[in-house]
Amino acid sequence: MPIKKTNVLNYNACSDYNIGKILGIPQERVNTLKIKKQARYPRSFDWKKSLEDIQDRIVYDDRKKKVIIPVPDPNLYNEISNFIQTNGGYIEIQRGKNVIQMRPEYLFMLLYYGVEDEKEKKKIREHFAKKLREHNETVDIDNIPTDNELSKRALALGDTAFDFLLDFAEGISNPLVGVIKGIKALSNVAKEHLK
Repeated sequence: MPIKKTNVLNYNACSDYNIGKILGIPQERVNTLKIKKQARYPRSFDWKKSLEDIQDRIVYDDRKKKVIIPVPDPNLYNEISNFIQTNGGYIEIQRGKNVIQMRPEYLFMLLYYGVEDEKEKKKIREHFAKKLREHNETVDIDNIPTDNELSKRALALGDTAFDFLLDFAEGISNPLVGVIKGIKALSNVAKEHLK
């Protein structure tokens, strides 16, 4: 399968439909073969870079209050799912045929746990505390010392999570958190066209 120079799979060139058409088999069978191939002959790939690569396709459904992530490859879905399970267990995910739907606060936690540098995580926690104070005057917090405390605060945002996270993402330069910035651009475009 074609790999871009960034060492990320080119999902447009290797869609299940195109591969199925070339091989003369249904795309469901291609999907199954991709999973079997990865299980038998594991090839590591960075799901975070793949998520960054498809960030322009991620949208926010204001009606459902869910972030919708298109998953062009079953192994990308499995990697994201595995990462979620190994970093805190179950996170509410609804999987459609080729999408993952999750609440914005869970997407934020997924991206936060994907940051590997501890100094970067500390900066994110400090920025999160600052934005939390700005959005809610009753919150008197100077610092969020642990990942668990950040998780509790993020999950407590409820229906205001998406707007809060858009504002929060503006001050962060981490490319993984930049995925949230991409969602903002798409949601703003959609809102402008609906006016």
